[in-house]
Amino acid sequence: PGGMEFELPQLVTSATTETTFDAIDRVEFRDDRLLAFDTFTRGTQRLRYAMRAVVPGDWIVPGTRAEAMYESAVRSQLPQHSMEIAFE
Repeated sequence: PGGMEFELPQLVTSATTETTFDAIDRVEFRDDRLLAFDTFTRGTQRLRYAMRAVVPGDWIVPGTRAEAMYESAVRSQLPQHSMEIAFE
């Protein structure tokens, strides 16, 4: 979401305790999004990562989107929600 930055787990200064990639095949951090690639399983997969608030304001958090690479009919989209960042 806007106003946030990823805590990159490969950096020594990051909050690595907040990052979980339970058997995710590949994770790529981009400036504006996180891409996760995984093999489909029927079990639950968790992807947890840390973010840092950097700009105060009201922001829209886009919904998570998932899609199958070779099966365009297999996809999911969660709804977006709003978030407020305030510094004291």
